[in-house]
Amino acid sequence: MYIVATESIKVAVQQRITTKGLRIPVEVVPYHHSNLLGRKHEHGELSRAVDTVLYVGSKPSPGMVASVRKFLAHKHRQTRFLVIGGNTRRNQAIGLHRDAIIKSNISTMWPLSVAYSDGFAVDMSTKGNLAIMWDQCSQYVQKCSSTDSSCRQVQEQKCLSLKDDSRLLNHLACGLPTVAYGKYQSSKDLLMNTSYPLVASTTAELLLVLDNAILNATLRVSASEIGLDIARARDICSTAAIYAKVVCISSGGRH
Repeated sequence: MYIVATESIKVAVQQRITTKGLRIPVEVVPYHHSNLLGRKHEHGELSRAVDTVLYVGSKPSPGMVASVRKFLAHKHRQTRFLVIGGNTRRNQAIGLHRDAIIKSNISTMWPLSVAYSDGFAVDMSTKGNLAIMWDQCSQYVQKCSSTDSSCRQVQEQKCLSLKDDSRLLNHLACGLPTVAYGKYQSSKDLLMNTSYPLVASTTAELLLVLDNAILNATLRVSASEIGLDIARARDICSTAAIYAKVVCISSGGRH
C-alpha cells in the first residue's frame, strides 16, 4: 500500500501504478503541520509595516528571487527579502540521521523530531512578517535537455501534480501571511472552499500580490487568520488518528 498526502497525489500515483500494470492500493493521510509547539507569529504586529519578506525552503527559483529583490529595491526600499534555504539553516536537531534513527525508539526520537520541526516554526514566526511559498519544479525540468520541450513539459506536470502541501501548511500554521504558489495542485486542494487571498501562479502575479499585501495591513491580518483556520484541521492528533485507521484497515486489524 502507498500512503500519500493529498487526493491529487493519490490520483497521480494511481495513474502511474495502472500504467505499470500493477495493483497496489493508495490511501490518503494528510500531512500534519510542523508547528508542534504552537508557535505564533512574533515578528511585530501584522498591522505594522512589512520589513522582511521571507522565503523558507530549498532550491528557490533564481528568477523569482531576482525579481522579488529588484521589485522591493525599486518600490519598497524599507522591505528586505530574506531567503532561508537548505544550505543556510542552522536550527536542525542533532541526531536525526539514519544510524541514530535505526538505533532509537519513539521515546528518544519524538523530542528530536519536535526539535527539528520547531526549527521551521521558529523561522516562520520570528524572522519575517510576510512570506512566499514558490515553485520548486525547475529541479525536475533540469533533468531534460534544453531542446526537449516534451520532456520538460512532462516533468513539470509531474512536479505540479505530486508536490505536497506541507510547506504551505507549515507557514499558515504559524499565522504567517504567505503568498501560495497557485500552480501546485496540492495548494489548490488545500485552499479549496476558503477565501485565502494571497495566491499567485506567475512572477508577475506574485509581484502584484506582494505589492498589495505590503500596502494593505487588513489583507495580511485576514490571510493570517484564514491560514490558521486551515491549519487547525491538520493538527497532529487529527492526522495521527487518520493514519492509525488507514494502517489498521490495511492490516486487517481493528479501528
